[in-house]
Amino acid sequence: MPNPSATLAQLVEVLGMEEVRSLVQLYLDHTAAELQGLPAAPIDKQILKVHAIKGSSSQIGAKLFSAQCRSVEMRLRETRAPLTADELTALQNEFATASDQLRDWLQKTPQGGSV
Repeated sequence: MPNPSATLAQLVEVLGMEEVRSLVQLYLDHTAAELQGLPAAPIDKQILKVHAIKGSSSQIGAKLFSAQCRSVEMRLRETRAPLTADELTALQNEFATASDQLRDWLQKTPQGGSV
């Protein structure tokens, strides 16, 4: 997975370190919760949730996870069939990879630090 550091560095330039640190933590918490709730959501909500996760993942630098979400979103829109267990597992696994890199970034850039 491409490292999100370049994207985060650009965000730090615009928003500042503390704001980006908060944004990363919010992304991690919110995305984990959204993924957990996906199976119980009706198809229209699944599409909206995967679409939103796709966008926020791209903005935070989790490009491969965003691409995977795009693929799942397209399949959901085309077939109107709910998320499969395999798709959910694949999303959770890729999010875990992205999360590890983002948490690593958080650890390497302490509060008030630089990229």
